[in-house]
Amino acid sequence: MNTDRQSIPDVKKYKAMILDLDGVVTQTSRVHARAWKEIENKRPGFDPESCSFPPDQKIAGNKNGVDAYEGAVEHIKMWREKGLKIAVVSSSRNCAQVLEAAGITDLFDVRVDGVTAREEKLKGKPQPDLFLDAARKLGVEPEHAVVYEDAVAGVQAGHAGKFGLVIGIARTGNDDDLKENGADIVIHNFDEL
Repeated sequence: MNTDRQSIPDVKKYKAMILDLDGVVTQTSRVHARAWKEIENKRPGFDPESCSFPPDQKIAGNKNGVDAYEGAVEHIKMWREKGLKIAVVSSSRNCAQVLEAAGITDLFDVRVDGVTAREEKLKGKPQPDLFLDAARKLGVEPEHAVVYEDAVAGVQAGHAGKFGLVIGIARTGNDDDLKENGADIVIHNFDEL
């Protein structure tokens, strides 16, 4: 992406940063793939496409070796030093375990995840409920918070929640999809901020 074609806004004017977990802060897609492979090896002929449960319900014990994106972690630490509030949002019920495996639990003031959604009866993405709950728990209005998302449904949720800024993280080259679905700007990694 050529950042000259879009102006990167000054995120310092916001009070809170709300980040999606998988694909924005952590690289868990490889862990999911490895876990699915383990299940398949134990049950020959198993087809994950025909499975009716989300994979994270069955692989909680297999989430190890989770890596955090270095640029994301550096920015979160910088924002914390500047007094910004930070939340992590995930549809996964294993968010706490993923954060712990990556060694980054203490970077977040608030965690809103699949467990929270079930307990508080929050609708999942593309509805804005998870992000709005995170903003409420941080004590900020949505217009004073920035949402970081790598998925179309998440970008749609941030846009629907009327957040001050929705930044799409196009790690898989899905720039156009993110922009068309509500990202105010699209970047490939945090170094572009």
